[in-house]
Amino acid sequence: MDRAKIEKKIEEAIINVLNKLKEKEDSYIYNEISLQNELGIELRKKFEGTEQTKVFFEKNVKSLYKKECKENEMVKKEMDLFICDGSKVDEGKKEAYAIELKFVKRENNRVPENLYDFVKDMRFMEQIKENAKEYRTKIITTYVLTIVDDAIYVESKNKNTIGIYQYFRNNKDDNNEKSLINISKETIIVKPTKNSKNSDEHEEMLNIIKDEQSEESKQQSLKKIIENANELKAGVIYIKLNNDWNLEWQKIKDTNYYAYCGKVTGNKDKGYKVNKVNLTTSRKY
Repeated sequence: MDRAKIEKKIEEAIINVLNKLKEKEDSYIYNEISLQNELGIELRKKFEGTEQTKVFFEKNVKSLYKKECKENEMVKKEMDLFICDGSKVDEGKKEAYAIELKFVKRENNRVPENLYDFVKDMRFMEQIKENAKEYRTKIITTYVLTIVDDAIYVESKNKNTIGIYQYFRNNKDDNNEKSLINISKETIIVKPTKNSKNSDEHEEMLNIIKDEQSEESKQQSLKKIIENANELKAGVIYIKLNNDWNLEWQKIKDTNYYAYCGKVTGNKDKGYKVNKVNLTTSRKY
């Protein structure tokens, strides 16, 4: 199947699932597992009749590699959804697509940790693309879909935009209409809560984040700590993205939910790019 058609079907499936959030009572989507199930079912419907296109749940990165697996270098180990198109073979490899999901409710009361998990999903989908030449399959596009049920992730009355908050909260476009997510390439994002592992370095990094210095100075200081430490594994207490992530919080009409969706395209030779996916739910496919 044509790559553009597969991506269109994936994005249509996402919109159809978001429309289900409008069901006030007896909604099938109430947590992350139910979101994964509903999107997986919707994707299988989309590819019904195309026997060579299969949808998998919780696909481990080990299954992708031809030889040695770089699982330890990954910030995560399993992809929430994995679509493999056996009808299209390029350089002897089947083509594939991956999706990472987040469905977060305010009641779990871990806003900064959730934001860090959002960034971890972004980095994971970058890594899946970056290592693609070593896989049995050819990864064409990876997606990140995040849904929250509270505007606290999008904006804050107390204007708290220190640390990880600054990338997700209170960012507006020039017309002050759209709520944006802006994370620049190579930005070091520190886990906002302390971790017992590498605790000294982590505490030092957190103190830098709180310090009243320019963002450029903070990033330089964080970079030095990482360079001087021997065992600071990315994903544990910090994450550095390799692409600019410029996305938009999109309000799901007739609900309390906000969502954003980005996709990583391109290849190692020509470079990668992150694009926003339009989540307009006024239509159904």
